[in-house]
Amino acid sequence: MEHYRSPSNQKRTAELEKQIQTLKEERADLYKTQGQNAQRLLNLNDVLRGHEETAKRNKEEYVSFFKKKKIIGFLYKFDNRLFYFLEFKN
Repeated sequence: MEHYRSPSNQKRTAELEKQIQTLKEERADLYKTQGQNAQRLLNLNDVLRGHEETAKRNKEEYVSFFKKKKIIGFLYKFDNRLFYFLEFKN
């Protein structure tokens, strides 16, 4: 039982306890970093969702604009044909 209290065993025990404390601190830092990364991920997901919504609105506006442009082009051609038709009729 005396050899458990020897200076070399006490020194080794102190070193191991110090290592345990260091590992506990490192683990706490890792948990903290993990929490920060999880929050960053949530924030980035919100940003991405916002960009996706903006892209969807932009696409809808583009499609609407393109349809209006086609209609205007059709009406312009129709109007010109009607104008020429009426000119030749008179």
